[in-house]
Amino acid sequence: MKKINLSEAENIVGGTFVCTKEFAWVGSGNNRTCQLVKTCANKFGGVQKFYYPAPVASCPSNPTTPS
Repeated sequence: MKKINLSEAENIVGGTFVCTKEFAWVGSGNNRTCQLVKTCANKFGGVQKFYYPAPVASCPSNPTTPS
């Protein structure tokens, strides 16, 4: 049996998540709120997005929708 290191084992067994974070305006019209959008992809390409409230000053001055 071949010995493998921890990072090799993570890629085989549970995999790892790759995450990015961005501040974005979420919602439409007067209901837009500033949110920290965390986008994570697993080793199979499955994508999940998590939204967390953020201070208005953290978002860009031009409202954009998260990609």
